[in-house]
Amino acid sequence: MIHSQRSTPGPQHIKQEVFVWNQTKHPNLYPLLGYRSQPAPRLISPWSRHGSIKDYLTANPELSLLNKLRLIYQAACGLDYLHSQDPPICHSAVKPESLLINDRLEAALSDFVLSRVLTRLGVASGYTVSAAFTETLHYTAGEILTGEKPNLETDVYAFGGLILTVMSEKPPFSGLTPARIVQLAVGGQMPEPEDHPKLPPSDPLWSLMRRCWNKAPAERPTMHEVLHEVRRVCEENSRSSDSRTA
Repeated sequence: MIHSQRSTPGPQHIKQEVFVWNQTKHPNLYPLLGYRSQPAPRLISPWSRHGSIKDYLTANPELSLLNKLRLIYQAACGLDYLHSQDPPICHSAVKPESLLINDRLEAALSDFVLSRVLTRLGVASGYTVSAAFTETLHYTAGEILTGEKPNLETDVYAFGGLILTVMSEKPPFSGLTPARIVQLAVGGQMPEPEDHPKLPPSDPLWSLMRRCWNKAPAERPTMHEVLHEVRRVCEENSRSSDSRTA
């Protein structure tokens, strides 16, 4: 798979992205094979025959809720790993298209090539936007739409939207115009359970997602907290599934 961008990045930009990607080694991050510099710089990663999680869910409509939860948990592991680096790595493009299914049928984040490396001193490398704006809009925090740069908190906001899309099969603010989505996100509005009938209002994931979508970035959970909560929900569903089959 060759990753490119609408505007061709320069060689120095590509080297920076390759360097950061090569520092990340985790089973839930898609690996980098290398890059080419001619005729235009491109990053190269393994071909994903199962495609993105969006493709995988479309091809497997009967996938159980527990298996969906496991994929979300795997994605959370990958993003938590990025956020736990020193300096932390902001993905900046968390969305279904950036979550690939590898040959082990596990979720692996890709497309963090790259975003923004946050240092303790507040010095950051430049970040890149690697997908069309319309693809990311459903997962974009209001503060980005008003001019802020991506950061760890906006990744968490986007991950809340990823949870909703995987579990309900509909993205946040599905069916609305881009202008309306921007208006709702900037205003701090959140998706409502009645618009996502496949995920009952009583599901504990709604509470977690609302925390991820908090209008105040500082009030959002860390990715480590999100990972812990997703693990808990996954374990509860696993026990419930085991009791039904016993």
